[in-house]
Amino acid sequence: TKPFIFEGSRLEFNYRTTVAGYFKAELLDENKNPFPGLSMSDCWDMYGDTVSRDVCWNGRRDVSAAAGKKCYMRIRMKECDLFSFRFH
Repeated sequence: TKPFIFEGSRLEFNYRTTVAGYFKAELLDENKNPFPGLSMSDCWDMYGDTVSRDVCWNGRRDVSAAAGKKCYMRIRMKECDLFSFRFH
């Protein structure tokens, strides 16, 4: 993504995958390095059809370590439609 600053402690997505599809996300600092614990490899695969689901990294949903800082988001999808996201 383009750089942004957010407020909140959780990241929520609205998406739909096929049976073979998945969706993952990571938050990157201003140097485009993953925030500790919020990397793509830490992100659990998300799949299905949902209007509101929090991203989970190794069982954690808290993204407040990146809140208020300039960051980027990288998303990896396979057979997935992404409709929206929000921080709350």
